[in-house]
Amino acid sequence: MSTLLLILLPVFAGQPGSERLFAISALVVLLSVVLHGGGIALYVRRLKAAAPLSWQKRSSPALAPSVVTEAQDADARNAGVPERITLEELRRLLTESAPVVMLDVRTERSFRIDPVLARGALRLPPDDAVQRAVAMGLSRDATLVAYCA
Repeated sequence: MSTLLLILLPVFAGQPGSERLFAISALVVLLSVVLHGGGIALYVRRLKAAAPLSWQKRSSPALAPSVVTEAQDADARNAGVPERITLEELRRLLTESAPVVMLDVRTERSFRIDPVLARGALRLPPDDAVQRAVAMGLSRDATLVAYCA
């Protein structure tokens, strides 16, 4: 849109040929909007087609914590959807003494509003999460339970 506003300056100044330049610029902007909008629509359609049916039927996927092990991480990246478990499944893992790492992945803004962490959870902001996880020395064998609210 700023392109159109800038191109109007010579049009209003009465420069010769500026009307033709405006028409060309308007066509480029229109094509850009159509291509970008169409590209996003195709991407979303493919993403929905690749998603498992169980994910599409969930009414509130944000309520369950995300759990991604190394093997599941590869599967989730291929499917485009992270694995999820219920709180009962998390409790079962903890009672079985399975290697579990709880991660609070709320944004900085959300964390400032309510800085309380779940018992035993580590703070891992979503910005550069992989690099931060490596720096923290998180076990590759542990089940990572990421939550945000």
